[in-house]
Amino acid sequence: MKYIQEFQPVDFSKGSGKLAMMVIFALLAAALFSRRRWKLEEVLLTAFALWAALSHVRFLFFAGLIVTPILAPRLKLFPPYEREIDKPWLNACIMAAMVGSVIFFFPSAAKLQQNVDETYPTAALQFMQRQHLSGRIFNEDWWGGYMEWNAPELKPFTDGRADIFVYNGTFDDYIKVVLIQAPFEILDKYRIDYVLLEPQQPLGYLLQHSPAWRPIYSDKVAVLFERTPAAAAAAAPSKVQAN
Repeated sequence: MKYIQEFQPVDFSKGSGKLAMMVIFALLAAALFSRRRWKLEEVLLTAFALWAALSHVRFLFFAGLIVTPILAPRLKLFPPYEREIDKPWLNACIMAAMVGSVIFFFPSAAKLQQNVDETYPTAALQFMQRQHLSGRIFNEDWWGGYMEWNAPELKPFTDGRADIFVYNGTFDDYIKVVLIQAPFEILDKYRIDYVLLEPQQPLGYLLQHSPAWRPIYSDKVAVLFERTPAAAAAAAPSKVQAN
């Protein structure tokens, strides 16, 4: 709840918060000026949707699904339909123009892939696959799902499903690393071999200046650190030989 953005309350200084405020004003206007009577279930659903959406950003879409069918009948944006003045050919031209615009402006597969490559560590994963790197990886949590989908042989430390990592303490350990509270202790605890981060992260600066880690790949999107052989040997569990 403290660290995940979608669990935060609505910030009215941002676009989503301003949109939420517009919906609230629309609901107030509908309640004041509409002649359509409110039913008890409509009031309860609207109140619950607004409470959930304003408490957690992730529920704004849920509020939209609930409020829209309740608000729409109370807003008369267009005059009643009159068949005698309808212009079917004009309607057809407008619809054709809209469909053509969607087709023309829809991004190509290359453009979509470019956007993905600029956001996710595509090139870094390809490097790891070419080098046949294997081992335990500490990664940005929001990259985890992308890694699992595109490179399933690589096992990320965590992914965007933060809820399931809270119960066994993994998410708390993730926070301790990225906030530099106990980074080396946690990396040693899980015997992490590689760290995949965004550039310019505090953790990256720390690893860059640590003799136990070395960068082996970097680009504009990601930087990959590898534990040095000496540090890896020290972090490995000792083997007890039976006499």
